[in-house]
Parts: sequence; C-alpha cells; structure tokens
Amino acid sequence: MARMRILTTNKQQAFDKPPLFDHRNRKKYFDLPKGLMDIAKSLRSPGGQIGFLLMCGYFKATKRFYQPQDFHERDIEAIARLLRLPSSELISDAYAKQTRQRHQNIILDFYGFTPFDDTASNALSIEIATMARMHLKPRLIFDRCVDFLIQNRMQEPSAYRLNDLIRAGLHDRKAELIVLMDSHPPAEARHLLDDLFSASDDQNRYRLTLLKKLSQSTNPSRIKDAVVDFQVLSELHDRLAAILAKLDLGTAGIQYFAGSVLRSEIFQMQHRERNDRHIHAAAFVAHQFYRCQDNMIDLWLSVMASFKSAAARDYQETLVQERKDQQRQIGIVVEGLETSVFGVLRNIRGVMAAANLSDAQKVTATQTLLNQSKTDDFDQLKNDLAATASEAGWHDILEARSVKLQNRLSPLLRALSFMPNKRAIALLEAIDHFRNDGEMSAAHAPMGFLDVAQKDALVRGDGSFRVSLYKVFLFQAVTTAIKSGNLNVEQSYKYRPMDAYLIDRSRWHREKARLLERAGLTELADPEPVLTRPNVALTAEYWATNDRAAGNLHLKLRKDGTFHIATPALDARDSDPLGDLFPQRHDVALAQVLETVNNHCNMLRSFEHWQQTHVRQATIRDNWDDLLRLVATIKPKDNTASDIFRRLNSYSRQHTLYQTMKAFGQIIKSLFILRYVDDLALRQAIEKQLNKVELANRFTRAVAIGNPREYTQTEKKEQEIAEACNCLIRNAIICWNYLYLARQVEKAPDPEARETLLRLIAAHSPMSWAHINMLGEYDFSEEKLRDTLGILPPKMAA
Repeated sequence: MARMRILTTNKQQAFDKPPLFDHRNRKKYFDLPKGLMDIAKSLRSPGGQIGFLLMCGYFKATKRFYQPQDFHERDIEAIARLLRLPSSELISDAYAKQTRQRHQNIILDFYGFTPFDDTASNALSIEIATMARMHLKPRLIFDRCVDFLIQNRMQEPSAYRLNDLIRAGLHDRKAELIVLMDSHPPAEARHLLDDLFSASDDQNRYRLTLLKKLSQSTNPSRIKDAVVDFQVLSELHDRLAAILAKLDLGTAGIQYFAGSVLRSEIFQMQHRERNDRHIHAAAFVAHQFYRCQDNMIDLWLSVMASFKSAAARDYQETLVQERKDQQRQIGIVVEGLETSVFGVLRNIRGVMAAANLSDAQKVTATQTLLNQSKTDDFDQLKNDLAATASEAGWHDILEARSVKLQNRLSPLLRALSFMPNKRAIALLEAIDHFRNDGEMSAAHAPMGFLDVAQKDALVRGDGSFRVSLYKVFLFQAVTTAIKSGNLNVEQSYKYRPMDAYLIDRSRWHREKARLLERAGLTELADPEPVLTRPNVALTAEYWATNDRAAGNLHLKLRKDGTFHIATPALDARDSDPLGDLFPQRHDVALAQVLETVNNHCNMLRSFEHWQQTHVRQATIRDNWDDLLRLVATIKPKDNTASDIFRRLNSYSRQHTLYQTMKAFGQIIKSLFILRYVDDLALRQAIEKQLNKVELANRFTRAVAIGNPREYTQTEKKEQEIAEACNCLIRNAIICWNYLYLARQVEKAPDPEARETLLRLIAAHSPMSWAHINMLGEYDFSEEKLRDTLGILPPKMAA
C-alpha cells in the first residue's frame, strides 16, 4: 500500500532546508546575544565558529537544525563577515557530526529547549493520538505538531520523522476503529450497511449512490422528495445509532470518512476490507443525515426570504393603489365640502341675517340645514386612512399567500426535530401541536409565542379564527428562532447550538488546567491581569491625548460634541517615488512585458485548463471563561475557526460570546483611536497605505480596459477567467517593473547610489503602469516581443 503523503515534495524539502533570508532577516536572526557570540569565539576552528553561529541563527528562526551542506552561501558570508573570517573556512564535510551534536546541545541549553528524544517523541505521540481521534486532516496535524513542539520548547525534528509519527498515530486510530467495528455489532446493522452497496431489482443504481445528492429546489414537489430522502436517512441513522455511538467519530471524523465515500466509486468501496467499508458507510449515513437537516433548514430560510420579499412587494403595490384611491376620495370630499359644509354655512348666514324670522324660526331653519349635510364621503376617507395606518392590509396579504407557503414549509416543519430550549418553550409547544395535527382554533392553538397585536389579528370581527394567518405567524417565529439560535438541531453541521462547537462544558470544567496548558493559555486564566495592562495603557493614552489636544492644530471640535481630525496631504513625490525610475519617453508594449516575464519565470508552463466606545468590561469578566474555552478550542485545532465563526455570524442577535469579543476589541480600538488622533506620523502612514490600496484599485481598472468597473461576462465561470487574466497581467507588469528596477540597480554609478536605490525600492510599491502601452494592436510576433530596454534573459544575465 502506498504511504500516506502529508506534505508535497517541495514543502517537505522546504521544511528540511534552512530558511531563505533576505537582508532584513539576516540582520534580525544573526543579531545574536553576547553569550552565544562569546561561545562561538571560544571554539577552536574558524569553520566550527561559522557553523555554530549559522545553526544559532537558523534555530532562532525555525527551532530546527539543518545539514551543513544545505547552509546558504549568503548566510555563510554574512556570518564570516561578522566574525571577520573568510567564508571558505566552513567546509561542510569537515563540520563533523559529533561536533555539530555538541554545538546543538549548547544552543538548545542556551534557549531553554530540550532535544527531540524519546521523551519528546512520546509526548508528541500522545498529542497526535488526541488529534487523530478528532480526525483532523494530516497536514493540519503536521502544523499543530510544530506548534506543540515550539510551545513546549522542544527541538523540531525532520519532516520525515514527523510524518512517520503522524502516520503511526493515524494508523493506530484506524486500527482502534477496526477493533470497535469488529467487536460483534448486530447482524442487522451489518446487513444494513452491506445493503447500501447493492442495487434494487427495479433500479440500476446502488442505494449508496442514490443517497449522495441533495436537492436545493424550493419547488413543493421537490421539497416533498427531499423530506422522503430525509426520512430514509433518518431511519438508517436511527438503526445505526449504536454503532455510531461506539465509534464516536465526532463531526470531523464523520466528514473525514464520508468524504472518502463521496469521492469514491462503488467498486472502490467494495474493494475495502469489510470492517473498513462498514466504518465508511456508517459515517456516510451520518454525514448525509447531518447535511440533509442542514439542507432542509437552508430551504426553509430560502423560502421564507422569498415569501417575505414577495409579500412586501404586494404590500407596496397595495399601498400605492390605496394612496391613489385616497387621493380620489379626497377630491370627492373636497367637492362635497362646497355643498355639504360651505353651502350649509352660507345658508345659515342667510337665515341668521333674515329680519322677517323670529329667533325660534331661525333655530328651526338652522337645524333643518344642518340635518341636510352629508358626511358619508368624509367618513369613508377617515376609515380608509385608519385602515392604512393599521397592519390589517399587511396581515391580509400574508393570509392570501399562506397556502403557497404551507405547501413548501409544512412538510419541512413536520420532519425537522429541534432541541429543547428554555427560551423557546412556547414556540416548541406550537410546533408540536402543528406536527401532531392539533385543532387549529382560538381555544386550542398555542399562542404563547405571539405578541398582543398578532393575537388580536388572528380573530376576525365575527369571532372566526384565521388559521392561515396563524400558520404564517408560526413559520415567521420559527425562522426568527433559527436565526437567533433559540431553535437548534442536534445532528447538524451548521445549526447546532454554539456550545456544541466548543470544548464540551463538562470536560472544560473537569480538565480546564490541562486544556489551558495544552493551548498555551495558562497565563490568561485570570482576566484581571489581562485587562489591567490595556486599561493602564488606555488611561495613559487618554491623559496624553487630552493634554496635547489644545495644541493639536489638526483637531477640530464640533458643536455637537464630536470631533474631526485632519491629516495633511503627503507630498506627491513621497506617494510614488519610483515613478521617475521607469521609462519616461518610451511606451513598453504589454505583449513585450508578458514575453519578458515569461523568459524569466516560464509562467506559460504553469498554465492549465481553467477550473473552477464604550468598553463593557463587565461583559468581558462575566464571559471570560467562555472566551478562554473558545480560544482553547481553536488554538489546538479541536474545531476550525471557520466553522465556529460561521455559526457565530449566523445569529440574527449577537451571541454573548460575540459581544464579549467585541467588548474586548473595543479596548484595542480605543487605544488606536487615541493614538490616531494624537500622532500625525501615524495618520500619514495610514493615509499612505490607503493610497496604496487606492493605487491597486486604479491599477486593476487600468488593466480592465473598456469596462473597468463591471464585468461584460454573464457567466460566473467566465467572470472568474476574466478576473484571473486581469490578475495575471497585473502581476506580469509588477514583475517586469522589478526586472527593470534590478537593471537600474546594476547600472548605479557607485555603492552609495546603489544602497539609496535599494532602500527606495524596498520602501515603496512598484505598482506603476504609466510606461505600459495597453492599447492598440496586440502583436505577438517575435520581432514585436523582443525586449527593447536591455532586460536580458536569465542565462544571458548570468
């Protein structure tokens, strides 16, 4: 059997070879303490001195040791200059293994590390066994092993040694699962798992194949089919529950084994050993059961979103029509005012002015005129305005659309099973009543989850109960509860309670000290010292900023108590100092740029077919333990940060854990704002970086000639191809600019000018394209592709 490949050949070689340093890194890692320099100078041979300091610098950077034949020549020269020795003194073959071992022990002792001996190997094997039980990806286990060794101050071995330990750990875990599966599972369960690899008489496809695909259609008939598939998976999952509980794969293990099934053909699965095949099949059933529940909730949320949009659109159209009707009614009322109000008033004035009528006759005549006035139109307008102000119209629209909604969501609600939750007792009661086809009447339908206005809207004026509207309210409440995390599904990847993504709470309280030590968080167990440091810094920054506020000419206070801070513009020369170094009177054809870059890096060989303010410290203290549990889950990779934060972000209302992280971040943010207000150099540095971002955006638009701010392609795949081409051209231009600047460095008249130019290039972006001609005809003939500025191909340059 082929050995499991954990690292690619290139990555393994890169791990086992010394790191490639630039001049900054050499300065950083070869700037060694005096104690090590004294030890080096006390060594007898010059070659041993150079080799010792090289190993010191490499160990300081990576916590690993390397073979002397792999030492980089530039690093050897740098150390030789530091010791004022010729670099030829270090001969790799002469740097004996025993001497190197003695030097390595000195370095380990100086930095407080232990060698990778049997004790370290056993400790790492235990950690690997823990990660193997969580079925992390082998590459993830490799990275975690490196972190574990550094955290526990142990020397890192070679990639080959680490790979062997990881393979052994994964093999032991697999053997453990084989033993569990072989320990007399029920014959019925084995027959059930074997049956997945058989095809029924009336179908040519295996049952396993039929269960692989899930439908995302919101068509009522397709939703019913999805529910039928779910019921099949639910029955299978229930019958395999004992085996799954015994295997204890966890969500990561289920995904690990099910992924193999999804990627494999049936004949490949059938060739596996029986117990191994059964493990994979059981994990596949669990995986599809989890996915199916996630898919049904996704369908639910999708249908409700469409329903809400359609209902809002209808309601808007109704409001527009009602507004037109009201305008017409207002016109009728205004016309009626002339007759029924102003006309009556004129007649009353005439009666009052009549000299031939007694007072009693005037009163009688006035009453007669008043009784003749008509207010029907006015009353109708008043009723219409009152109806518009109420939600009756909105409820009518919801009720009218309810049947279509029920056709889609009723099967889903009957199939889904939510976990008990004290915050959703009334809603869960209503769901159970709906699922059991309970009587839908004002007397029997549970209404504890509704507000007062909704309860009033369910009963018509004649006392009848609006069943369709009640179901809409129920569906809306379920949607809100899912988004807020009050309704959760136990067997799910995406909709479990937040606690399920973290280290189990009982295990956390039982093994808290060990888990904190494993994650390197022991010093953070008590929140007070952690909060004290930023609080002291924040208070000092407030004092410093406020003391200097009066003399800050760029700070302006507004009348409403807010402030504005200005940042003087940078000199244009500072924003793009490299622009003058590129050709000023010579436009370089884009085709020539691409050809020159290809000559240096052979990029065409890599082309393949495209595929697709106020700091709430009480919140921090109250939830510090949960915050530690979150970090202790992510850091040792017990669960991925992407899964945890995807669930956190899915809550419609902010989860307490999210609020805690936000409150802690406010301390850091406040410190930054105060420094930003008080420090002009910081503001200008930020402005400079923002200018680079804007420069990158302008660069992208310049390359995307014609429609720089929109895609002309309609298909996603074509858009991805267009974006990739744009990225390729941008990178090619930047690469060409570097090649051109390298030529300018070579042509520097003296060492001082060369160093100045190098510092300038290192400190600024080469994102310049004014000298590149991207317009006109693209001629890829050899004559046009030939370089015209003297940038030689690599071999000729050498």
